[in-house]
Amino acid sequence: MSARFATTVAVGDPASLAGRCIAGMPVTDGATLGILYTTEPAAAVLPEIARALAEHTGIRSWVGGVGLGSDQCGCEERRQQRDRGARRSGHRSDPDC
Repeated sequence: MSARFATTVAVGDPASLAGRCIAGMPVTDGATLGILYTTEPAAAVLPEIARALAEHTGIRSWVGGVGLGSDQCGCEERRQQRDRGARRSGHRSDPDC
């Protein structure tokens, strides 16, 4: 039998990410390890996010890291679709998701 796990994704201002993660986190009783990945803009608040998640979930052990990109929200796919349309029309796409 495999263990259950919970997942959530949050995007936005780094200062609000902990609250967004908590709001989207389903309850998983008995979990003992949390894994947290973030992109470079949120790296400065990673300790605060991990602390807030530990307090909210009761999971004391958290691991993870900072990567150049993490596209869990599908932003990159939407950006590529906009860019393809912009190239056809001759206009440049907005780089923000």
